[in-house]
Amino acid sequence: MKEVDVLVVGAGPSGSICSAILNKNGFKVYCVEKEHFPRFVIGESLLPNCMNYIQEAGFLEAVNSYGFQYKNGAAFSWNDEYRYFDFCDKTTPGHGTTFQVVRGEFDKILIDEAIKQGVLVDFGIEAKDIEFKPECVLTTLSNGELVRSKYIVDASGYSRVLPSMLGLEVKSHLSPKKAYFTHIADKISEPLYDRNKILITTYPEYRNVWFWLIPFSNGRCSIGVVGEDEYIKSEGLNELETLKNMFIRHPC
Repeated sequence: MKEVDVLVVGAGPSGSICSAILNKNGFKVYCVEKEHFPRFVIGESLLPNCMNYIQEAGFLEAVNSYGFQYKNGAAFSWNDEYRYFDFCDKTTPGHGTTFQVVRGEFDKILIDEAIKQGVLVDFGIEAKDIEFKPECVLTTLSNGELVRSKYIVDASGYSRVLPSMLGLEVKSHLSPKKAYFTHIADKISEPLYDRNKILITTYPEYRNVWFWLIPFSNGRCSIGVVGEDEYIKSEGLNELETLKNMFIRHPC
């Protein structure tokens, strides 16, 4: 049996930052992650406030020196209208810029820094069963090991480990949405295009359908479309063809 103060489930940005901050404050932390890094995931355009937590965890130097795409704001377009926000135009202290990151690389940098700081991390392991007792939390892992902890932190993101295990899932009242996305070599040559900002474009006909364009520093970008299937899914097309079709009909 492994005994720790805190078991953290998930080694993505929230898991790695949480683990590092707890470790810096004297807690014995064990972090488990079901996947092996690097792995593909979206959510690549950070907000400036993210930098505060990255700095608190002691990851700022590693992130700053990696060479990710600088980001200073966000741009929005609809038909011929275009507006942008500059994150440096603010009235409070704190970071005004951030990055647009390839998440496989970014997430690995963060968890590697946490490991350097002394956090124990194991990959390819899931939390399979959790039992809350008055004096501790007992977690059975997929490798058969039992972990006894004072606390457990669910940093599993989309997996929602604790809500799923404890029956805490609440059905959303929002209409279901789908996203079709990929990474491409963008080959953007337009001189007025601002690579320092994420571009969000609203579909001209359906205001509840929108595209994202997130440029990276390596000449590639993340593109995607979000909306209800009835507006973005074309009959007989697979996921990639659907994405291409939407961008052909309304390019960013």
